[in-house]
Amino acid sequence: MTNTKHILVIEDNIGVAELISEKLHECGYTTQVAPSGKEALSYLKDTKVDMVILDYSLPDMDGKEIISSVKAAEIVMPPFIVSTGRGDEQLAVDMMKLGAYDYLIKDKSLISRLPETLARLGHEIARDEELHKAQQALRESEERFRNFVEKASDFFVKLSVDGSIQYSSPNWQRHMGLTPDDISKITIFDLIHPEDKTSLEKQLQEAVRDENAHFAAEYRVQHKTGEWKYHAVKGYSVNENQSSFVNCIARDITEEKMAEKRIARAVFRAEEKEKKKFAETLHEGIGPLVSAIKMSMGRIRTMRKFEEKEIKIIDYCDELVDDAVTRVRNLANELVPNVINDFGLIRAITSYINKLQDQAEPEVILTVAENIPELDKESNIILYRVLTRLISNSIKFSNATKIHLELKMENAGMVINFSDNGEGFSKKATQQGKMKELDVNMESMKNRIGSLNGTVIFQNTDTGESIKILIPIKQ
Repeated sequence: MTNTKHILVIEDNIGVAELISEKLHECGYTTQVAPSGKEALSYLKDTKVDMVILDYSLPDMDGKEIISSVKAAEIVMPPFIVSTGRGDEQLAVDMMKLGAYDYLIKDKSLISRLPETLARLGHEIARDEELHKAQQALRESEERFRNFVEKASDFFVKLSVDGSIQYSSPNWQRHMGLTPDDISKITIFDLIHPEDKTSLEKQLQEAVRDENAHFAAEYRVQHKTGEWKYHAVKGYSVNENQSSFVNCIARDITEEKMAEKRIARAVFRAEEKEKKKFAETLHEGIGPLVSAIKMSMGRIRTMRKFEEKEIKIIDYCDELVDDAVTRVRNLANELVPNVINDFGLIRAITSYINKLQDQAEPEVILTVAENIPELDKESNIILYRVLTRLISNSIKFSNATKIHLELKMENAGMVINFSDNGEGFSKKATQQGKMKELDVNMESMKNRIGSLNGTVIFQNTDTGESIKILIPIKQ
């Protein structure tokens, strides 16, 4: 009996498919190549496949459409990784939400990275299979259930649909800094981050309604010290004595999330570096050229006596050059707002708002507490980008006539409250297929705040927009 894994390679580039297959054969796998989504679906329907390598862009459908078609055909999708020729962070996030184990860029290192990636995937599959076996054993014997969760490296929590903690493994209690007495006085919702509560409530209810339902998600939970930790959670429903519960197995992924935030910070720094380079090109390259044109226009005026029509043309050219000088200066300042470096965040935001008011834009009311501390240059720029983008979104997407921005300190952290009386642009951004530009803006904002270890809370209101941003401040 063989343990050889069979892999379906969904790839329309025959050369790439052959290279992948050759590498996998060297590592002891068997493979089958499907050059289109249609052929892949047919093969998955009729043949047992252990793993799938899915090229996101195929001639007849993309990766999302393939996953949808698999579900529609009631085919069990094997564990899969996605490969693509373009690096798109949002695409990676979308495919991971659909169940992708990993996301690989088609570059020169793709072939060499495949064995390690598949080995990790095989380990994950094996772990999930062991988890399934453990779940079966839990139903058969309460004692065996307790022995398993007590010794498992992952955390185990048993919940009622209302969030009451029926049981928690000792390692989870230690990890959260909680005693059994603490746990008896709280529900899981007292520990879950405000942004994640609605999602957990919904998943617990759905799991209880369908005894075969299960879910996988990530939640932020608060340690007794106040520190936020990230947990990857897998949950499934059980029925005991005619009562429904949800068993959750979790692991701490805080370090992984911190690494993601460091990456986001690095991406931000690269963006700012490019903006600075472009601003310098405008200021030192294009700016002097436009100024030279201005000076040349002045010399032309002195060459001879011009007719009235010619003077009008010269005057018009002067106006165009003046407009170009202003536009170059404004664009360079927008790319690198020097007022932040010279005077700080508050002055920079105030200057931005004043310019809007000069253009008769919506009324913007800025309230700043006296105890707002000075932040480092990079944090100032991040917050400036976020706040100006929020104001811009209100103007562009929300049709607001009044915007209120408040900065204050609470519990050793900065709190930023943003509201307007418009249509609520973040509500639009959550509607599928609408406002692609706004979606990107909102995701960028959350990533920037995340790079500061902050959180964004979208507060439900009947009208307008209401957003709360929390930024921890190191003393």
